[in-house]
Amino acid sequence: MTAEQVRELPSWGVAVGSHSLTHARLPELGDAALARELQDSRARLADVLGRTVDLLAYPHGLYDDRVITFVREAGYIGACSTRSGFNADGAEPLALRRIEVYGTDSLADFRRKLSFGANRITLWDQARYYLNRIATRFHG
Repeated sequence: MTAEQVRELPSWGVAVGSHSLTHARLPELGDAALARELQDSRARLADVLGRTVDLLAYPHGLYDDRVITFVREAGYIGACSTRSGFNADGAEPLALRRIEVYGTDSLADFRRKLSFGANRITLWDQARYYLNRIATRFHG
């Protein structure tokens, strides 16, 4: 994307966040390289957008406690993993779960993702969910 296209994204309702400088596996980096990946990416995007960048999506979904510490020190206020599911009250804002929605998802796929809080739902998951709902109605 060009810088102009990136600047246009927020007007379309798209949040722009960092994904690191080189898409590195962050937990595998030394301290200096990790700080550079997080800080330089954030600064470059801020220059393009003309505003602060507060969000990060972990490359490869990889992070650990050390990475979270560096992410916090770099100034991010929220970061997403690739773990699917809902975020409970009090969830760590720098280790958020997410549900991926694709343009190819049908309305039924979208509904299932929102109901189950998962990107992939098996028939067993669906059966267990509905059996639990029935059991709850009969046993209060």
